[in-house]
Amino acid sequence: AQQRTMASQIIFNQRIHDVELFEEVATAIRNQLANLNKKSSDTLQEEVAWHAKALATSGNMEYMPLLDELSKSTAKKVAKYAKWSVNLLAESANIR
Repeated sequence: AQQRTMASQIIFNQRIHDVELFEEVATAIRNQLANLNKKSSDTLQEEVAWHAKALATSGNMEYMPLLDELSKSTAKKVAKYAKWSVNLLAESANIR
């Protein structure tokens, strides 16, 4: 989990734009969706929150439904950063 979190931090912070990486991040989110709830560990919430932030830099609106779904999560940290990521994705899409 820590390596996946670090990978998304690097994607986000360095603005790496790689379609395959974004798809791997989206897959990681989809794989964790069923496990996310208000009782999810801080580690899992941190990981998924960073994945959302990394996807937001993609500029690809195809990820908007996934981020929108995350924004409705009962895992508060995930929901908070997913809402922020929805806005960032919209901005990124307009820039590209």
